[in-house]
Amino acid sequence: MIRNMLYEDPYFGPNEYSIYGDSPNRTIPYEIQWIRPHQILGPAARLFSDEMVSDDIKQGYLGNCWFISDMIALIEHPMKIAGLFGTDELEHSQGKYHIRLCKNGEIINVVIDDLIPCIAGTDTPIFTKSNWVDFWMLLLEKAYAKVHGSYLSLKGGFAHEAFMDLTGLPSFRYEIDIIQEKDEVEEFLLKLIDWNSKKFPMVASTRSGIQDNSGLSPTHCYTIIRVVQTGNFLLINLRNPWGRASWTGDFNPRSDCWTQEIIEKVNQNGRLNLDDGSFWMKYEDFLIYFNVLYLCNIELEIEKRERNIFKKIEGIGSQALWCYMITVRENDTEIVLGIHQEDERSVGVKKYRKYLDLGIVVMSYDGNVYMPYRCSEKMLTDRDLQMELSLPQGKYLITPISSGTAFTRPSDSEKQVFPLITEEGSMHPLFQSTIKDIFRRTDIHMNQAVNYQEFMTMYSRIEPDLTEDEFTSILCRTYDSNSNRLTLNGFYEFFMAQTLDKGEETIRNCLSLLGYDSDFYSLQSRAVVFTMHSNKYVDLVTHSLTEQMNLQAWMSVALLKGKIDANVLNVKVYKIVKSGGFTILAHNESASIMSITSDFSRSYNLIFSSGSAICENVLDAGSWQIIQHLVCRDLKSEYQISYYVNVRSIS
Repeated sequence: MIRNMLYEDPYFGPNEYSIYGDSPNRTIPYEIQWIRPHQILGPAARLFSDEMVSDDIKQGYLGNCWFISDMIALIEHPMKIAGLFGTDELEHSQGKYHIRLCKNGEIINVVIDDLIPCIAGTDTPIFTKSNWVDFWMLLLEKAYAKVHGSYLSLKGGFAHEAFMDLTGLPSFRYEIDIIQEKDEVEEFLLKLIDWNSKKFPMVASTRSGIQDNSGLSPTHCYTIIRVVQTGNFLLINLRNPWGRASWTGDFNPRSDCWTQEIIEKVNQNGRLNLDDGSFWMKYEDFLIYFNVLYLCNIELEIEKRERNIFKKIEGIGSQALWCYMITVRENDTEIVLGIHQEDERSVGVKKYRKYLDLGIVVMSYDGNVYMPYRCSEKMLTDRDLQMELSLPQGKYLITPISSGTAFTRPSDSEKQVFPLITEEGSMHPLFQSTIKDIFRRTDIHMNQAVNYQEFMTMYSRIEPDLTEDEFTSILCRTYDSNSNRLTLNGFYEFFMAQTLDKGEETIRNCLSLLGYDSDFYSLQSRAVVFTMHSNKYVDLVTHSLTEQMNLQAWMSVALLKGKIDANVLNVKVYKIVKSGGFTILAHNESASIMSITSDFSRSYNLIFSSGSAICENVLDAGSWQIIQHLVCRDLKSEYQISYYVNVRSIS
C-alpha cells in the first residue's frame, strides 16, 4: 500500500491488532500514534552508524528484556546484525524494509514498514528506544513482533530462543542453580572464560527471589559484555537493558574493591566507564544472584535445514514423513541436531496448535544393520529440541519422533465464534495464523514461496482439477508471487478473496478438509524443521520414513533410555519416561505369537494415544510394538501412571 509515497504494511499495520494481537488485555496506558524514524530521531536518523555501541539500545514499556539483551549482545558482532537487513536503498527511502530472521527453524524474509508506535503527541517510542540516531533496533523489534503476531506477544521469554531466532545458530540455556560443588564452580568458571574468548554472545537472568539491596531486578535479563580474569578475581561485565546500572555489591562504581591495577586490567585507558548502564561483578556474586545463563554458539556455522511434517497415525500416535542419513567423514565432528516447531508465542499457536513432544534418535549403520547409538536425553514438549554430538567417522540414521498426543482438542475447550474478516476489512488474527500454518506445511522446500506441486499437496483436497497453467496464469498473476510461486502474502490474498467470494461457511468447510476443526484446532499434522549444525562438512540425504523404521527408532529409545516394567512369558514391557508423560512398548522375545492386554484405567489425568485406557495388542514372535503413548492432560495438576498387563500365547 502506498500512502504519500511511503509504504504501509497491509498485514501488520498501524492498528491495535499489531499491538495486542488476539489478546483482550488493552494494558498500555498511552494513546498511541505511529510515526517514522525521522520524526522520532530527527533528520540525522539512519539505519546504522559507523560503529554500534551497547548503550544505543534501551528497553521500553514492553517486558522483553530477554530480546533486548540479545540485541545488545549481538552488537559485538555488527556484521550479524547488518546481515539481517536488506540493502535496497530505494525501498528504504519509501519506508519499506526486508529483515531476515530464523523463525521456527527456517530462514524467513519479513517485510515491514517503518511506522513505530509512539506516545501520542510525542516522539517517544513506547517500546524499544534508541539513545542515538540509529533505528535498526526499532525495526528489528517490529519485525520480531510481526512474526509473532503482535508487540504484546513479546512480553516475557527466554534469551536462547531469541538468539536462535536472530542468528539461526544453536543456542543453549544453562542452569546455574545446579552448580553446587567446588569442582562444578571451577568447571563453569573455565567455561565462562572459554566462551568469552570465543566471543559467544551471552545473557544471564537473575533469580526470582531477590529482595535485598543489591540493586538487581528479579527475573530480569542482563547482557554479559566481557569476562576478565584479574589476579584473584574473575570479573563479569554486565549491562542492564533498561540503560541504568544499580549494582551495590563488590566492584560497583564506588566500591573499595577497585585498585588501579584492576581498573587498568579491565580498561586500558585506566578509567571505569560505567555511564552506559553496565557494571562489574565478581564471579562468586554472579553465582549467587543469577540462576540461568544463555549463549549462542557462533562457531557451528555449517548448517542444513529440512522441512518435516508429523502426521497423526491411528494406533501409532504420530510419525514424521522423513528421516535423514548422514555421512560423517572425519572423526571428532561436532554436531548439533535440532527439531523446531511453531512458537507458541505466536498468535493462535498455544491454544490451537499445541507443542508436540519431540525426540531425536541416532542409529549407526554399517551398511547392513541399524544399531541404537544415541537418543536425545529426554523427549521435550517445547519449542526446540537440540542434541549435541561428537561423532566418529561413519554413517548414521537420524529419526525425529513424537507421540502425537497433542493432536487432540482439549475436552474443556469452548466453541469460539469469530468472523474470518474483521469489521476493518482485514483477516482475523486467528484466521491469518491458520493460513500461515497451512503455508508452512505446503512450503516443503522452505523457499518462502510454493510452486504448483507444493500448492496441490494442499489444494487437491479442495479442488483437485486445478491445472499448472491455471496456477501460473491466474493465481500467480492475481496474488503476490515470486517466479510463479505463491508467497505467504499471496496465500493471505488468495484465502481473503476466496472468503469474500464464497463465504465464511465454505472456507471453514475447506479448512476441515485440511485437518482443522470448526474452531481451527489442528488435529492431523504439524510442520517442523530439522536442522543440523556442524564444525565440519557432513553429507545428508533425506529418506521417507517407513512405519517399521519409526518403530525401530522407538525401540532404540526403549533400549537406550527405557526401563523394563514387566517381563511375562518372555514378553518385556518397556516404559519410557518423558516430559509430562510416558510411552509403553512391548518386545516379544518368545517363539510364539502373543497377545498382551494392557489396562491403564487406574491412571489419572492422562490422555491415551489409543483413545482407550484398555488396549490389546498381538505381537508376532520377536517383534516390537508401541502399546500406548500417555501424556498429562493438565500439567498444573498431579498425574499418575498405573497399569497391569496380561500376556497369553495364541499360537
